[in-house]
Amino acid sequence: MLDKSVKKFTGVGAGELGVATLDFKVEVPQCYTQVDFVFGDEIIDPLTETGPRYNNRKVGSPKGIGSQSKGPQAWYNGGSETCSPVPEVIAQSDCEGNVELTLVNRSGNAAAAFTITGSGGYTETVSVPMRKIETRKLNPGQAQELKVTAPGMEDFTGGWAKPEDCQEPEVGEPDGGYESTCDEMIFRIANPENGATLTSTFTPSTGEPKTVTVEPGRDVTVTFPASPGLTVTVTGDLASGEAIKWEQPKDCEDGEGGEEGGSGGGDQEGGLPVTGAAAGGIAAGAAALLAVGAVLFVLARRRRIRFTA
Repeated sequence: MLDKSVKKFTGVGAGELGVATLDFKVEVPQCYTQVDFVFGDEIIDPLTETGPRYNNRKVGSPKGIGSQSKGPQAWYNGGSETCSPVPEVIAQSDCEGNVELTLVNRSGNAAAAFTITGSGGYTETVSVPMRKIETRKLNPGQAQELKVTAPGMEDFTGGWAKPEDCQEPEVGEPDGGYESTCDEMIFRIANPENGATLTSTFTPSTGEPKTVTVEPGRDVTVTFPASPGLTVTVTGDLASGEAIKWEQPKDCEDGEGGEEGGSGGGDQEGGLPVTGAAAGGIAAGAAALLAVGAVLFVLARRRRIRFTA
């Protein structure tokens, strides 16, 4: 149905005289058209070849309710050309990878049949009535490659395109550090939940290199046996920039220990393990080394992100 107008008599007030008039106006296109002026407010939509008819409800009919009118027959069938749609497609991408298609038949005088073909085998046919708009939202799996066709319209081809105003998701910075104990050199990597997967290789001056991959939300420890002159170079997503040298804690040989914290170990001569920071020197030295290592790792990571973005 292209247009309609429904009105009813309201009468005049008690004791008043007057004439009740109803004015009807509908659009009649130039194409083949049927216009029916009927009694009652029941509208048949759509009016199909095998469906119900208005019959004697039409104003001016020879009998039935339509015969109440004394005027001419109030229906029209005419037109000089085929009615046709005017289809149009508007595509809008969002920052999550979805595409919303707006299927428009704004000025047509017949329904428009759109066929949508997307990625992953997605296909759908959408009928848009004349003077109407329909929307379809395609998810990222469907929206990478799109094609929309409709009779009377040039084919639309495209796909998801990242809007310029999208905010980049925040990527957490990993935390890395190292520590020298009496018998080991220990590297620690903590990757936050919102971090990116990291892969780095730890290459010692003595022994075999170790490559580790750290997923978001995971912590990894890499250790090497301590030995005089030991250095470790870290390369990959986290990089040390230069070789890191194992430095023997100054209290390893005297065997003094305490009650709190720290990492333990003994020297190669079988001394007592170090379990704390009795004189304060081990704790201070380890803290300083850990801080320096963390700075090296974080700065290296930031530099990596900048060059690969």
